[in-house]
Amino acid sequence: MIQTFYVRRLIKCGILGYLILLISCAGTTRFQNLPEVKLKRTPYYAGITPGLSGDVGHFPILLDHTLEFGEFPDSILAILDSSLNLMNDYLDNLKISWPLYPIRLPIDDEPLVYIGNVANPDYPGEQYMAEWQAENQNAFMGLFTDKPSLAWCDSLREISRIDTISYFLYITLGISDYLPRKQNILGFREVEMGTGYTIPLGIFIGSDDPVPVVHLTGALLDSNGNILRAGSEGIIARPHSIGNIFEDIKHVVSGDFSESLLRKENLMALIDERRTDLPDLPYAWQVALQNLVDQLLTTVNQ
Repeated sequence: MIQTFYVRRLIKCGILGYLILLISCAGTTRFQNLPEVKLKRTPYYAGITPGLSGDVGHFPILLDHTLEFGEFPDSILAILDSSLNLMNDYLDNLKISWPLYPIRLPIDDEPLVYIGNVANPDYPGEQYMAEWQAENQNAFMGLFTDKPSLAWCDSLREISRIDTISYFLYITLGISDYLPRKQNILGFREVEMGTGYTIPLGIFIGSDDPVPVVHLTGALLDSNGNILRAGSEGIIARPHSIGNIFEDIKHVVSGDFSESLLRKENLMALIDERRTDLPDLPYAWQVALQNLVDQLLTTVNQ
């Protein structure tokens, strides 16, 4: 659970270390968090990308460290992990940023980019969680970032000094809850996955259940560990076929609709899923990764 992640971080740093971390983050020269952002429609991004005046490096794509606190079976995590080599090779071959291998950063306490349903108990942002609970309104998507640790940022500065890299891409593969939207009056629904990408989910049967989505999240950091811009691109939510209509009925009746979307056989499509809406039918994960890098590095001033 993500909440467990924060408890572990507090224990690891110690009360004094955690207070130092909070004090340091109040300044503008060492750390920076993006404010929580409501995400009404895609693209799911926040922050700025100034005109980049130096080289950009990227770390290998990793599994989102919050997955270990979820209730995902090992078979699910194994499928996600097995896709990382392909994704990293593709990222290297884009030749937009410099590969940084091996990883010379502390394990744990890395940046956190969380994008998903604010009504999820694991949503780490207190502001929007409280707002949703107080107003008893419909849930919405939120973007929350958490700073890397002091040790992580010290290592980042050392990498910047040795490799003369000014900016860093930190990308992870994970799972989060996205909110569906009604697609038409017949009750079918869809989920906005990312930049220019919407997936039909099947029939809507009086359920507002969020949809588990496998997605890539990323952050652009400067050499001091400031998070300049962050966002996500969804890859898959479920196979879309006419058979899903009957599957939806079965799982809504049994009360485990959301869980049905993350069955092992559905996730097997992670690498093979193609964007049938685009010319040449590219792989969905390749488009998501390309869009993520483009969105993080394209100059955005406000």
